[in-house]
Amino acid sequence: MLQALVATVLFAGSVIAAGRSAALLGSTAANFWRIVVATFLLGAWAHGVGVGWGGGAFGLFFLSGVIGFGLGDYALFEALPRLGPRLTSLMVNCLAAPFAALIEWVWLDTRLSFAQAFWGW
Repeated sequence: MLQALVATVLFAGSVIAAGRSAALLGSTAANFWRIVVATFLLGAWAHGVGVGWGGGAFGLFFLSGVIGFGLGDYALFEALPRLGPRLTSLMVNCLAAPFAALIEWVWLDTRLSFAQAFWGW
């Protein structure tokens, strides 16, 4: 339970900080520096704790990072000045589950039962 509370607080704080940095630097510059810092920290973690460039799933993790950091953060930082941090956070968090279910259905052909779709909505 404590981990869920900490994750919620960190997600909320992240969007507020991103909104402020986008207002101060502009969306493109704030997103660029966020990606630079994230790449450095994730690379240091991978080489310090993990196996660095090795590992069987490196390609999928790299592709996931490119899509998530590249496309996802670009959309987030473009939405922040237009919608504000609170509405942007609400939309991102509420739309994540339906989009994940749709992508999983298209990519992996996973079908949800009515009960799963109802309670996941």
